Amino acid sequence: MSCVVYVINSFDRGGAEAGLIQMVRGGVFAGCRLIIVGLVRGTGGLEKRLGELGQPPQILLDVPRMREKHMPLILFRLWKLLRQCAPDVVIASLPQANLLARLSLLSSRRTTFVSFEHNTHLAKRAYEIGYRLTSRRVDWVFADAETTLHHALARLYRSMPRMQRVVPLVSFARDGAAADRTEAGRFRVVNAARFTSVKNQVALVEAAAILRKAGRDVVMSLYGEGPELAACRTRAQELGVADRIEFPGFAPDWASRRADLFVLSSHHEGLCLVVLEAMQAGIPVAAPVIGGLQDYASDQTVQVISDVQPQTLADSIVVAMEDREALRSRAAAAARMVEARYGETVVRRVYREINELLIRSSALASGPLVASDLDGSDSKAGFDAR
Repeated sequence: MSCVVYVINSFDRGGAEAGLIQMVRGGVFAGCRLIIVGLVRGTGGLEKRLGELGQPPQILLDVPRMREKHMPLILFRLWKLLRQCAPDVVIASLPQANLLARLSLLSSRRTTFVSFEHNTHLAKRAYEIGYRLTSRRVDWVFADAETTLHHALARLYRSMPRMQRVVPLVSFARDGAAADRTEAGRFRVVNAARFTSVKNQVALVEAAAILRKAGRDVVMSLYGEGPELAACRTRAQELGVADRIEFPGFAPDWASRRADLFVLSSHHEGLCLVVLEAMQAGIPVAAPVIGGLQDYASDQTVQVISDVQPQTLADSIVVAMEDREALRSRAAAAARMVEARYGETVVRRVYREINELLIRSSALASGPLVASDLDGSDSKAGFDAR
């Protein structure tokens, strides 16, 4: 039985963390001895859900947030754990976990190391430098979208890993677009994301002020948690739109609530699970076509935004308010696209292929991959996001 160690930063409530739960449920690790490792506990409580799935994780440092001062101790504990369990495969997700896992495995060439890429740009330049310096230790690359894979390989790797695969982190049951989410009266804009500078929710707050000044009856529901939440609340007060913006916190069912338009305000994205969730739920989407959205978003499925400046966001909301028929048409096309590309049948087929590779990983670790190892596919085979 192959031993697979999956290393992740923490168990906050984000796309990469939710994606791990999706893969466990979807059978990616079936038939393997799976050990899930969190560098720190985090604040999302997702470790409890993993426990309910029969995969309680090991936590290297039981603190809510990782600090730079914690890194040496975490690195030592991770190195010790990997030395003790001698896994066939280590998969690392998110920058800190990825870098520390690479460093821990520098002297262990027997273990296949898989770098799971979720972003086209990393938050800190130091991380990007570290990725490039350690990229020769990466054997396989997983990515949440084709565009994520392409950009990560171009920006962060000095040599090409011997296998690259797109592994979708979301799937949807066949139920089509949900019932109408709209409501009479005020036009409701929603966004769901961790509150960070990259997700740029402050631009939506400032857009709300522009819309109010223009006499537009718009309210916003900005779902999520994170370090920039307090600053966004403060900015809403300063601009006099606190009565127009709700901050409901983290809400797993946000896509089932009433909404006229989902607006993406991010500077960078990977696959962007929340956009797909909005599409599947029948919520029209306005978004810049960035990162992983390039694999599935077009002017047929989203209202394309040229940039994420507050005035541009406000203008796009006005356009949406004045052309409801175009919104409905794009929402219907988006729901069909999600079913075709991220339906359960499609995603489970990819998961079975990944599972077969992990099961055979102990045999594959000693030599280069050949065509038969990939069931007749090339090294970039996997999820087709075109």
